[in-house]
Amino acid sequence: MESQLSDQRVSDHAANLSQLCGQLLPMRQSEMWLTAQLPSLIEPDRSDITPVTVQLRRDLGHQTQSVELTFYTFS
Repeated sequence: MESQLSDQRVSDHAANLSQLCGQLLPMRQSEMWLTAQLPSLIEPDRSDITPVTVQLRRDLGHQTQSVELTFYTFS
């Protein structure tokens, strides 16, 4: 599917999500699993829905934490 978002909007969304990174990374596995189920709840044939996936990483010096988020925009 061709992206319907401008580069600036994607960049803005990524910046907003990166601000939340510290809050999202500590989520329990059950919460992550529930979040991962979202795509199955959306009708796959809708052309007005654009998925955007962002991977956030946080370097803690001795380890790296990461989370991958997919959010959906509706036109």
